[in-house]
Amino acid sequence: MKKGKLLKTQEVLNLEKGTEILYIFPNTKEEIRTIVEKAWNGISVMNKNGSFMPISEDNQLKFEYEVYEWKEDVEAKQYKGWEILKMISEGDLKYKDKVLVDGDELYVSDTGTLRFSSDRREVYSSYFNADNTFIIVVAKPVSVTFLEAVKAYEEGKTITCNLNVDITEYTKPDCDIIMKDKDGFGLSSNEILRGVWYIK
Repeated sequence: MKKGKLLKTQEVLNLEKGTEILYIFPNTKEEIRTIVEKAWNGISVMNKNGSFMPISEDNQLKFEYEVYEWKEDVEAKQYKGWEILKMISEGDLKYKDKVLVDGDELYVSDTGTLRFSSDRREVYSSYFNADNTFIIVVAKPVSVTFLEAVKAYEEGKTITCNLNVDITEYTKPDCDIIMKDKDGFGLSSNEILRGVWYIK
């Protein structure tokens, strides 16, 4: 992890629900990775004892806390052409998955070939024979509402809940009508009210 930009008060107040931030406590200078929640007069962040602390324009704490963008150290892995073709043939890269090479965006077609996203032409064989390096494009997940997540769960899809950087996964079993995670724990009210939901 590396610390991102130090955010001004207004920038913090404009953060969307579920945004991950690095919060530094005023007195102890302890750092905590946490998420933003919306409050009636601004936002709130979860502190180290699990309770939410409001931050608003008229809150004196705005002069004491430090909030930074949260950034992960992620290095894009590069692949050779033969590795990309192997991943397609083995199903690790599927239809509509995208890769980048030499400034061009390519996608896996429904027939298992690579095509240019710009004009849908099939990629030349020379792309794979040359010393080109390919980078797999990982789509950023889009959060959904709790009701949308439950609907997807009922359809048999796996859903996840992000709450205070904890990630809980729910997959619908064949016979149990109670929504439980893989460890057998049921859905909590905290997840319903404050969780950020995704469909896998």
